[in-house]
Amino acid sequence: MNILIIDDEPEYRSVLKDFLELCGYRIDEAENGEDALKQLDRKLPNLIISDINMPVMSGERLYEKIQEEICAESTIPFVFLSGNIDNTKSIQWLNQGVYFCLQKPVDLEYLAALINSIFENAGRTQKFVQKQL
Repeated sequence: MNILIIDDEPEYRSVLKDFLELCGYRIDEAENGEDALKQLDRKLPNLIISDINMPVMSGERLYEKIQEEICAESTIPFVFLSGNIDNTKSIQWLNQGVYFCLQKPVDLEYLAALINSIFENAGRTQKFVQKQL
């Protein structure tokens, strides 16, 4: 499974990347939403983990742009990580389809379990759809 990590802090991206690679995931990185959009044109990940507040294009704006069109990108599970998670905004994002909003620094074991849960649920859904066809 391939995960795209988007964060303007190279050190934080590196920690997440190193840990998730140890968990067996392939990791791509972007430093902001604009960089991520360019990468999505070339390769679709199975999951996007994004910071919210970034220069050039925020994670929130990236999510909005992805959701504007009915396309493959709009079906990718999306997780927000941020140092300033606002409960009201989190509720809004969850109601718009974001999978989770987590406070930085995130507990890495918790993040790994969350990712596993997302992929397990997607796998069950895929098996069900294939069975119905």
